[in-house]
Amino acid sequence: MIRLAIAKDKEKVKDYLKSQGLSLSDEDYERRTFYLLFESDLCGVAITRKLTIKLNRHFLKVSIIEDIITDDPKDHDRLFLVVMDYLEHTELISFVKCTIRNYQNFNFEDIYYDNIYTFKKYDLETVDTSSLKEVTKESDLIDTYALMMRYFNGFEVRQIPDFAYLLSRCKEKGSGVFGVYEEKLKAYFTMHLKEDSAFIDECVYLDVADLDKILSYGLKYAAKVTLKVSSYEKLERFYKVQKEKIPAFACRINDEDLLHKLFADKTDDVRSLFFKMNRPLWLKDDY
Repeated sequence: MIRLAIAKDKEKVKDYLKSQGLSLSDEDYERRTFYLLFESDLCGVAITRKLTIKLNRHFLKVSIIEDIITDDPKDHDRLFLVVMDYLEHTELISFVKCTIRNYQNFNFEDIYYDNIYTFKKYDLETVDTSSLKEVTKESDLIDTYALMMRYFNGFEVRQIPDFAYLLSRCKEKGSGVFGVYEEKLKAYFTMHLKEDSAFIDECVYLDVADLDKILSYGLKYAAKVTLKVSSYEKLERFYKVQKEKIPAFACRINDEDLLHKLFADKTDDVRSLFFKMNRPLWLKDDY
């Protein structure tokens, strides 16, 4: 049996996921939808997150399939199929993280890619980082995010509660949100340390000078910095570093006819939909 989780399932779901190596706070749980697979007991969970994106000047409610965990690998596609049967009747477009197995079998196409760069101390000149400090107010983040998103398409529309969640989630994970301040916040980034490395998974900035400060800040605390940005941020133009390009999110159209009516023209496939405006795409789901 597969069904949506209800209120009384909360602790059972959290305990099951914890046994699988995934710990969720109460807020993590409340922000997500769970699909449960039962045999004699709970033996599989699919996790989705609802969000609003701005695509081609339209606001669309979508879901990201974040994870599918089953005791028996053979149940993976069965649970995936039920999730998609639900989503295709409730939203025009659905997303899946490209880390999930077999997503191509469900008509998803890779759309969003990330570039990953690794910087060491000799890759850039150290600059003054005195203007950087930890961000503690969610209100500082919203304007900086909005300024950068003016140049992108297909991004998540975030409000104050979303940034409050970003701050609390990073704190729970032992990481932090840091910013470049010059009277007000100019740029921000999430960073966590592991062994000799600093990992920056979300980086919002408007000029390379601020990025220099961000990278120098990371290299104060680690021997190398691994930076993840959208595939359109081609940092090899400014730094002598190699990039690794990886798929981040795949998408599928669930109702082509309704989508054609919404966009007032014929959209042949998911790729032409996302690249209609010829603007770069940006989406993060790392926190």
